Amino acid sequence: MIKTRLYPPYDSKGKTTFPSRAKSGVYMIYKDGVLRYVGYSASDLYKTMYRHFQNWPDAKQVRLVYKQL
Repeated sequence: MIKTRLYPPYDSKGKTTFPSRAKSGVYMIYKDGVLRYVGYSASDLYKTMYRHFQNWPDAKQVRLVYKQL
C-alpha cells in the first residue's frame, strides 16, 4: 500500500491539485476537519474525485456536491 498525505482539491488559484490521472485508489473528503466521505475508483481516481465538486443541473437525481474552496 502506498500512503500519501492529504491535499486540498484546489489550490489558491482554483487549479486542481491531484498529481496524476488514470490511476486507481481511495479518496477521502473532509469538511471542517471531519471525514465526510470515502470513495474508491478502479480506473481514474482524478475523474471520480472531482465529480464531487461539479455542478449538476439535473433535479431528478439527488447529489451531494462540495463547494470549491
